[in-house]
This record gives sequence, structure tokens and C-alpha cells, in this order.
Amino acid sequence: LVAESGGRIVGFLMVEDTGHIYNIAVDPNYQRQGIGSQLLQTARQSIGKTYQKLRLEVRVSEVRTQRLYEKHDFNVVETIEGYHDDGEGVHVMECSTVT
Repeated sequence: LVAESGGRIVGFLMVEDTGHIYNIAVDPNYQRQGIGSQLLQTARQSIGKTYQKLRLEVRVSEVRTQRLYEKHDFNVVETIEGYHDDGEGVHVMECSTVT
């Protein structure tokens, strides 16, 4: 999924065909404008036709990002310590696509 503004890509969300959100990013100049929320809502609606859950990993230190996911009904289902090369862990989060 891609978010555009004035013909310029300002955000994207990549979902594997298993319902796993592989990556989501919004240009820093466009953050806090609802673009990430819109991408998550669109993913949830379109993936919900095929899968019952969305799943993603988020760094333990990215609290602001975790709050965004929580607003979209994601819950921590597991924490994996040492996930990244720098030793930081991740929270595995899931949400139901069934509303």
C-alpha cells in the first residue's frame, strides 16, 4: 500500500501474503497527520478478506509506534529479546481483521 501527497510517495505499508506486516513507514515531514493510521486501516480491511489476523514486530524502544498500533487494536502477544543485531528486542503484536 502507498500513501501519496501531490504525486509524491509519503508513506507505505508492506504486507506479506500471510497477513504479516513486514514494513510501514511515513516520511518524517508527513508524520502525525494520520497517514500511518490510514495505511493500517486499509491493510486491515483488505487483508481481512483473506486472513483473520494481522501480525507485526516493533522495537521495544519504539513506544510511540506501539501506541499507534494499540489505537488500531494491536496487542502484544510475545516479546523476543535480542531480535535485532544491536541486541534490542521486539514486541510481536497482533490484531484481528474481523470487526
